[in-house]
Amino acid sequence: GVIVVIILGALIYIRTPAGRLGFDRLKLNLPLFGKLFRKVAISRFSRSMEILTRSGVNILASLRMVRESAENVVFRNLFENVEATVREGRGFTQPLERSGEFPSMAVQMIRVGEETGRMAEAFGNVADNYEQEVERVLKNLTAILEPVIVVIMAAVVGFIALSIFLPIFDMVKVIK
Repeated sequence: GVIVVIILGALIYIRTPAGRLGFDRLKLNLPLFGKLFRKVAISRFSRSMEILTRSGVNILASLRMVRESAENVVFRNLFENVEATVREGRGFTQPLERSGEFPSMAVQMIRVGEETGRMAEAFGNVADNYEQEVERVLKNLTAILEPVIVVIMAAVVGFIALSIFLPIFDMVKVIK
């Protein structure tokens, strides 16, 4: 009962704005999966920004659309800060750099695109780079998790086999 109450309490808390922010921060700081979540968010942001800017949508409208479609609240807040900074006429990359959520390489690539007037290409390069990173991380995680899954499956099969055969052995002992 206590476990059910804890799980329900956590689910209710996650539905609050503060709880969702905390949960999304926790996801980004997880040991194995945090980097993956961050790279996926950066990849989606960059690909969306590339598509929107190539289509002729202005930067502010693109940022608003990307912000509204962001699943992670930490990144949604970051994109809101970027939008406010761009609206004030300051650089696009300053809030990205200050947040610490974007790696410096991605910020530098976007800064070069901003300075040269080739934002769509810069976003495309960042998206390509991080999509490759996501694939690499997923391959590494699968390679790590495969043996663990095999051991868990062996334990389950062994438990089922023992639960079937032990009563049979006990009946043979009783018959003797």
